Amino acid sequence: MRHHLWVALVLAACAHDGLIHPAAAVEPVAKKFKPADPFEIAERLQKRPKDSTFLPAIKLHLFIEIFQDAVGVPVQVDLRSFTERQEAEDTLRDLELSVRDHRFSLEHILADVCEQAKFGYLIEKDRIRLVSAEAAQLLQGETREIPNLYRNTPKRLTLAPRENMPPPNAHQQLYKLLPTITCKLDEVPLKEVLEKFQQRSGRTILLAGDAKESGDAKISASFLNVPVEAALQTIGELSGLQAAKNGNVVLFVTPARFNELHEMPPAMIPPAEEPKPEPTRQELLDEIERLKKELAGKKP
Repeated sequence: MRHHLWVALVLAACAHDGLIHPAAAVEPVAKKFKPADPFEIAERLQKRPKDSTFLPAIKLHLFIEIFQDAVGVPVQVDLRSFTERQEAEDTLRDLELSVRDHRFSLEHILADVCEQAKFGYLIEKDRIRLVSAEAAQLLQGETREIPNLYRNTPKRLTLAPRENMPPPNAHQQLYKLLPTITCKLDEVPLKEVLEKFQQRSGRTILLAGDAKESGDAKISASFLNVPVEAALQTIGELSGLQAAKNGNVVLFVTPARFNELHEMPPAMIPPAEEPKPEPTRQELLDEIERLKKELAGKKP
């Protein structure tokens, strides 16, 4: 009895100090979640929820309660990480979410919800901690962008939007790439690592032909809330390869091949023709008169 009272007092103090949101403060004791390390939690997040787990529209604080049941660990909001604490509390209480359906993994759903709430999330021992987006970025550190395969990337071609095209619905929109990755690799072949990263990040990740021999190289590493680009570059270093971007594809090549392609001039792409302006009414009349004269001169 004394133990339960002591735990309740500690949780109440944390909630008062702002470490844990009051709505989530009592959940770990009431539901007795089993201990889990960050990598086990990350694996649980790869599962897909049942059809009826989440409602299409739900308040953020209710989503947190249901989500922690689905993943089996507490989800706690660190209010001290927000510069505008009152605004964060209002968001927790009032924000109505549009939640993705069961075809997405729990991690994709969590990332999408955090995007709507402008929160970040960290996978930690025995819990998932929601923090401000700025705090999450600070804790993850700066990330060097994966270099382009070619030094001079050709100008991107854009397609003109079709007229009267209806806006895409939620299922037609592409979900955003996961900002971080948490996983533990123990002597895993490189080709399997890249497949795992491709499934987790939503990116196309390929092993180039000149690097196929490295596909069986064993990789051992642990990533905890690491930005995807930093993790991919680290995998490249561990395998002796270079991660490079070619459009929206991440390609692993040998350093020699990267240096060769990086200095190669890109294929020449002809510039798109500027659309001609619509003729004015007077210009159309003048053209009709010209055609009349031309046809009159050709009569026998």
